[in-house]
Formats: sequence, C-alpha cells, structure tokens
Amino acid sequence: MISSGEFTSILEKRGKIRKLDGYVFEEVCKMEMKLLEEGHALPISVNLSCVSVYDDNVADAYDDMAMKCGNIIKYLPIEITENAAVSDMKIHKLAQKLTKYGFVLHMDDFGAVFLLLRH
Repeated sequence: MISSGEFTSILEKRGKIRKLDGYVFEEVCKMEMKLLEEGHALPISVNLSCVSVYDDNVADAYDDMAMKCGNIIKYLPIEITENAAVSDMKIHKLAQKLTKYGFVLHMDDFGAVFLLLRH
C-alpha cells in the first residue's frame, strides 16, 4: 500500500489533485449507495485536499454528486486536511456552504476545529 502523502504532493504540483478528489468522492458515493441498497448504512469520510478547499465550485459539485446517488449526504462526511489554513475566511465560507447542504465536516485535529468554530 502506498501512503497518500507519497503521491498527493506530486498531484498537487501537477494540477491533478482536484480531479482525484472528485473521482474519489464519486466512487465513495457509488459505494455508499450500494451499501445502503444492501441495508448496510456506514458513513465513509472523504478527504478534501488543500487545493480543492480553494475551489469555488467544490461544494456545489459534491452536493450534485451526492444528490445523483440518492441524497446520501448524511453518509458522506467531508474531511478537511490539517494542513489547510482553517482560519482562512475562504475555507470558513466553504465549511458554511457544505454544512448548509447537509454535509458533516471532520477535521484532522481539534485545534483546527476550534479555530473554525470560533470564526
């Protein structure tokens, strides 16, 4: 198994990380839909890279994908990586938009969550 840390920085430098984020989210949506059809509801967290965090369309795109799979947002928590600057206003707006759609947000460390909630 290859650690994500070994390839994400390469994908970020080459401008491919958003494509990977979208692909992974879509595949998790399909997997979650299949699990639900089989009666095995199990939330699966999906990481959002630092690059995707700054994409103005990411919340809308993820909401659209989740809705196409049958409104499964409550089973798709979004994890914002710890190296994202959580106190950044743009990230705060993204967090508000994602939660407005019904996504649950997870953070890698409590300090980051505390900063986000304080703003």
